[in-house]
Amino acid sequence: MTYLNFGQNLAILLFQLVTVPLDANLILNSLFYAHRLSLSGSGLSHSMLALIVVHMLYSVSMMPYQVYSVLWWRTTAGQKYSLNALYWTGVTLSAYLVVPDVAVLFLAVDRLLMLSMRNMYTKKIRLWMMLMEMVALLVVTDYSGLGSHSRPIWWYRM
Repeated sequence: MTYLNFGQNLAILLFQLVTVPLDANLILNSLFYAHRLSLSGSGLSHSMLALIVVHMLYSVSMMPYQVYSVLWWRTTAGQKYSLNALYWTGVTLSAYLVVPDVAVLFLAVDRLLMLSMRNMYTKKIRLWMMLMEMVALLVVTDYSGLGSHSRPIWWYRM
């Protein structure tokens, strides 16, 4: 089981090291060279850009957990990982299981609206969709950010 755990963490780390620069390249191209990313020259939609940004941010935030798991791995069955280090480096893992799904949901709704409304899907509607998506992402991140808590993060700051 220990080799399987090591292989999984190493593969995830390698995939994250490849994904982050590719996502950053897409984001920079969509901001500065939008005409390169689509046939119409309009670039990526707001919902697609939000999905890429969410994926990149969570990939970066989960890297410390993967690095810790790979560097402190031992072949013996009684591995001595620090529970505090595992918790605080892996705290975003639980949020990553939920937040990209919200971004994918808004991407699907955006595509459905674009197909069904065609010429009536204006920039104003796109802006409202983007604002609703940002609010939903913030709320879901707040409630799932620390994983084990059932109350939002701001509740504990009172």
